[in-house]
Amino acid sequence: MTKKKHSGETRNKSGLRGWAWIGLGAILVSLVWGGNQWLQPAAGQGRSFHVQGGETRPVLDPLMFPGRDAIRAYAAAQKHPGVMDQVFCYCGCDKPPVNHKSLLSCFTDFHGST
Repeated sequence: MTKKKHSGETRNKSGLRGWAWIGLGAILVSLVWGGNQWLQPAAGQGRSFHVQGGETRPVLDPLMFPGRDAIRAYAAAQKHPGVMDQVFCYCGCDKPPVNHKSLLSCFTDFHGST
């Protein structure tokens, strides 16, 4: 890089001063660090969001439930059990004492209707 003198300050070829590069570097470091913090689980969570899968219990009959949303959800689980068995359920039912394997597990009992 050829530096030219311009009114007492040095500039590089692109015209940015040294402090501008430092500012851009600081912004880049902040973005990388912030993105890393966003991707990490919060302290104490320690969840892996791993789907165990392999649910073998049958889905409950959708007509057992009075609500239209519950009927639709249980019907979808009956129609697409392979898909539901690959999806992680975010309600915490993967932990003891419930120990569900996947979202499909929620529809093998009354958990999916609550």
